[in-house]
Amino acid sequence: MTTTSSSPLRYVPQGPASLSSDAPGWSSGRSNDSSNKDVSMGMGPVCWKCRGRQFLSVAAAGKSKRRVGEQQCLDADTTVPPDNNNNMHTDKLRQRSCPVCTGLGHLPIKSKYLQSMIEPSGAITPRRLGRTSRQNNGWVEFGHIPGAVRAALHLLSNSSMNDDDDVASYDAATKYDDDDMMRYAVTLLSHASRLNDDNGDKSNNIKRQDIPVNATIAQSWQGTPKWLPTDPGEQLCNLTGYWRILQRKGSHRWTTDDVVTAYVAASTFLSSCIREHTENNTIIDEDGESNTPIMRYLDLGTGNASVLQMVIWYLLSASSSSSTSRGCNRIKQSRLEAVGVEARSEAVNLARRSLSFNLGEVKFENTMYCGGVDGDGENDDGGEALVDSTDPNVQIVQGDFRDLISLAAASLTKKLEFNEHADGPCCMEDVASKRYDLITGTPPYFRVGFTTSKTQGKRAKVKTETDTQNDDDNEFNNDYEVVTAAVIEQGGMPTSMQSAPARCEFRGGIEAYCLAASALLSAPHGIFVVCENWENDDRVWKGAAEAGLTIECVWPVGGGGKQRQGHILFAVYVMRKIKDQAQADEDCKRDVEEMHSKRKVIRPTLVVRDENGKWTEDYAKVMNAMSIPAD
Repeated sequence: MTTTSSSPLRYVPQGPASLSSDAPGWSSGRSNDSSNKDVSMGMGPVCWKCRGRQFLSVAAAGKSKRRVGEQQCLDADTTVPPDNNNNMHTDKLRQRSCPVCTGLGHLPIKSKYLQSMIEPSGAITPRRLGRTSRQNNGWVEFGHIPGAVRAALHLLSNSSMNDDDDVASYDAATKYDDDDMMRYAVTLLSHASRLNDDNGDKSNNIKRQDIPVNATIAQSWQGTPKWLPTDPGEQLCNLTGYWRILQRKGSHRWTTDDVVTAYVAASTFLSSCIREHTENNTIIDEDGESNTPIMRYLDLGTGNASVLQMVIWYLLSASSSSSTSRGCNRIKQSRLEAVGVEARSEAVNLARRSLSFNLGEVKFENTMYCGGVDGDGENDDGGEALVDSTDPNVQIVQGDFRDLISLAAASLTKKLEFNEHADGPCCMEDVASKRYDLITGTPPYFRVGFTTSKTQGKRAKVKTETDTQNDDDNEFNNDYEVVTAAVIEQGGMPTSMQSAPARCEFRGGIEAYCLAASALLSAPHGIFVVCENWENDDRVWKGAAEAGLTIECVWPVGGGGKQRQGHILFAVYVMRKIKDQAQADEDCKRDVEEMHSKRKVIRPTLVVRDENGKWTEDYAKVMNAMSIPAD
């Protein structure tokens, strides 16, 4: 086997190298799997300061000091004395240990993540409360209620819940059946759903504790619900409304970027749907019958599926009454088909398990509890639901979303056939063969440089769960590319393996997201909503034009507090495909400066916090619409 080094690359190469690891090149000293079974002795990413060389050259510092001295002499009109001790030859030989990594060449893995891996089990976080809830005055969740939550609330309403006898009665030595394990899981969830602490106090002064899961019990039986956080460091956390999401401590977790992107995407999309239906006056035929329309939604680089699930929650919880008030006839309910594409295996696993909680059914005490919508909310004004909340088809597909660009083109020429109403697992080819009414993306923000090598010899086949090829051919005798190092070029590389590709450009930046969206958007009404670091604003406009997209609206989002008041951190962009290809080609030729003149679509900055660090009124409206307490 021979290896030849290649020049640095801007992104991880597509193909086997992309799926060989959740974060290729993040650390060359440990396995590509970030599960709790493979935690090394704190060996994390390549040091951003010394770039893995373990030392810094003193020459750079010496030159800087000499320049300062030379300038001071010039200002004083004196002669600069020669420095015989600092010639270029001796400068190159002078080195010092890197102060950031202490000469190791790499950084330690995030300590919070390592500490969570030695915890005895995962946990369910307590039910989210607003301050008004603690004072018995107002805020409660609204919108779609998962079946598991319905079962937990039923159990809670029929039990005093003054002690933990139900949970304590389980022990690791006993073999339980599926009904027993479901009762164990629902009991834990009901404890987490209580509105008060163990003493019945609803005050704002006592921190409510997580509900731990006995991993020994939960992992001893196959009937344990997939959504139960059984691994160390796992948490079943509040997301939006009654929905929850599985996350790991010290790893990648959902953020403000996700909330705003999901809100803009869902609210803009629904407004567009109502407007289009109003213009058409009806989507029901003269006989009052029609096939159920399918609403297709795609999330690129879905990660833990935070944005995907927030958007789905909003769509399932929304109503159509505002459309009828505008003179639109009855709108036929749509059936939602949604898919998230993600390369990271750990994120795929967490996302699928979260969906099993939010959209799955629960059989508890001989009763089947299904998800549904109860009550009114900020985005639910009592009308008929636009989306059928009882039958959504949501899938998570493992793959590099950049592959969808070529697969989409191939689907047009090959005319791939697929089952429109298939509920089973789909593959990347299936995803690429469809066109979507809504596409979202939350690209990473920061540049990375990748060192790769081409290796000649046998390589193991990189398989995903949706591979359909024969398993007999599991090795190849070809040249293949291996990512040997990933070095951050903007800021510092995250010391969590899962956070690194979520925040840094491993598998493409905004340009790749625009190309993929353009290839898969339905014409002419498909909407693409994406967020991006404000520092990359020029890249967004250029990438959109090159992909044949037009930017219709920009939501700048600013930080808060006295020091960051009004400072724009990121923006959410709403795009559509350009109808006239000639216009698209013309836009591609324009300079970024000329495109700036078209930026009348930029909204006032959405500031997250005020000078006192509290949520602003505008951001509170976003949170309320997403059923997140803003107090």
